[in-house]
Amino acid sequence: DNVGKTDSDSVQVIVHQKPVAAAGSDQVVDQGIDVELDGSNSSDDGSIASYEWREGATVKGASAKITLSNLSVGEHTYTLTVTDNHGSTDTDTVKVTVVAVIPPGPLFSDNFQNGFGKWDRTSSNGFTWQILSGSAYAEHCNTDAGCSMTMKDAVDLTPFSSATLNLRRLLARIFINYGGFLKVEAFNGSGWDTLAQWGYQNGDDNQWHNESFNLSSYLGVSNFKVRITFREGFFYGESAQVDDVEIVGAQ
Repeated sequence: DNVGKTDSDSVQVIVHQKPVAAAGSDQVVDQGIDVELDGSNSSDDGSIASYEWREGATVKGASAKITLSNLSVGEHTYTLTVTDNHGSTDTDTVKVTVVAVIPPGPLFSDNFQNGFGKWDRTSSNGFTWQILSGSAYAEHCNTDAGCSMTMKDAVDLTPFSSATLNLRRLLARIFINYGGFLKVEAFNGSGWDTLAQWGYQNGDDNQWHNESFNLSSYLGVSNFKVRITFREGFFYGESAQVDDVEIVGAQ
């Protein structure tokens, strides 16, 4: 002071580190599998007072470990927020990718042993596709549109890395080039593409043939369908048969 007297005091400042959130490693799981999120490796120089897990704005849990069920196919991002005993917070994120599970076997298969339950049929001059000797058979369809049969239920090709359409077909001889044909088409999501067409002096040999079509250009189509059309050119006796239609996908 002004006469030279002194005194002293002290204050202690303790600096606490903020917590470190650890949401765990990213995960890839099959559809239908429960997922555990584990934030127990989060740390603090004091203690962790609370945990909160969110997906977007939705709170999914408030403990170090939580279990999630029935996740939809796709990528999910979860944010873990930890708060320590001094009120400091930290966040970390983890991604969970859910992969669609593809059941074994073909995506579509029909050998016509049970009729046309899987197809919608159109007619021409009162004629349409019918069953003959266990296969789909058409004749006398001589209007411009012919007779077609289209898959009733669409197939989702988006989960696959490759897909193939297989079928057996027979085209009786087209006598004169008056427009008779057997045609296979694929729905591309907005319209129809011709995969193959057989007609006069082109596959009309009255023999069974195994046909296979690469569907790689349709892998982005979620509502894929097949349409098969027969049109008689001019003469009775022209006909077509189709059997063992199958769509196979691979991941």
